[in-house]
Amino acid sequence: MLGKWFLAEHPPIYRKLISCIIINHGEKKGSEGGTVVDKIKIQGMSCQHCVMSVTKALGTIPGVKNLKVDLVKGEAAFENTQNASAEVIHKAVEDAGYKVAE
Repeated sequence: MLGKWFLAEHPPIYRKLISCIIINHGEKKGSEGGTVVDKIKIQGMSCQHCVMSVTKALGTIPGVKNLKVDLVKGEAAFENTQNASAEVIHKAVEDAGYKVAE
């Protein structure tokens, strides 16, 4: 995603900042479909029950499709087909008892 030149010539703080921006705004998946996949980091998950709780919470948001919550990575990836706002997404995760990492 980021070119080798960027990683080699920029301090780690800029690399982390750019990575956060990319995660928060999604990334393109496939060149033809142009599907935007949003990824959010989630803190506080420790078991499969946590994964199910986050999945249920995010699954209630209109337009959230193909949702996958990864316990090991501590993140959720999904298609946001109706452009649900970040506030709505964060509130759903927080209402389930977890925290969205900024």
